[in-house]
Amino acid sequence: MKIAVYGDSQVDPHHVRICADANPLIDYEYALENTWYNLLKKDGHEVTVYAQVSRDNFWIDRKWQKHHKNYDLNIIRPAEGTRPYFRIPDHEWHDVHTNVFGNFGPGPQTFNYSNVDINNNYIKSIHFWVEYMMHKDTSNRVFDLLCRDWGGDESTIVFPMNTIANVSGAEELFVVENKPQKERREWVRYMLEKYPGINVNKCKTEFHALPYHRNPNHITLENHKLLYGLFSKYIETGELELPIHVDNNETYTFPHPIMDAVERHICEQNGISYVE
Repeated sequence: MKIAVYGDSQVDPHHVRICADANPLIDYEYALENTWYNLLKKDGHEVTVYAQVSRDNFWIDRKWQKHHKNYDLNIIRPAEGTRPYFRIPDHEWHDVHTNVFGNFGPGPQTFNYSNVDINNNYIKSIHFWVEYMMHKDTSNRVFDLLCRDWGGDESTIVFPMNTIANVSGAEELFVVENKPQKERREWVRYMLEKYPGINVNKCKTEFHALPYHRNPNHITLENHKLLYGLFSKYIETGELELPIHVDNNETYTFPHPIMDAVERHICEQNGISYVE
């Protein structure tokens, strides 16, 4: 079967490289081979991935509009609905993402203007978007329209992020029992108990982002296997058994080398000694 996969870092093979560079416990070649889309390739399917880290839903839609008629099955893993749109050529995107956006933060709530050149046109446009244009209700309505377009095609299935699944009407892909927010609260409590009075928000952007790059495409390899099983069954029977229940995606769980690195950094930023 000819299969196309569309999305952002949730399906971009390049994110596996980012993950392996950040996480010393991840073997790049092994992780790449065991992503759900490459496991489908091993079964003999022709799988093409149209995805780039941090791309927006309009970029994803352009790829889908251009290519979906050439495939038997199209799988879309959309981006966050509030992500700004950039007309940056594909071949320039990873360089811009690494050297410009990489120092900015993984989302509007963490944007750090002190780490970037505020005169850069890309940064100016993000600032304008966040301060004057980003409106969650409007973004979700736009996303809803895209989902109607995508969902109206019989060859296309859409699995949005859990946070906006209820808006689009599409099925949730994962139901995570131990959500990242809960994991982070537990980690913050651990830090405050170990280092009374520490400011855990004294953290440079690159360290703040580390937990988000802990797993390939932001899910564990065990959950990649679950996704592979889901799509394999769909290809064979046309049935989707949703949602997939998982314990967690291990974003902030500890002990872990990434969380150790973040802890050391925060201690350094607070001017206190790291405790083994």
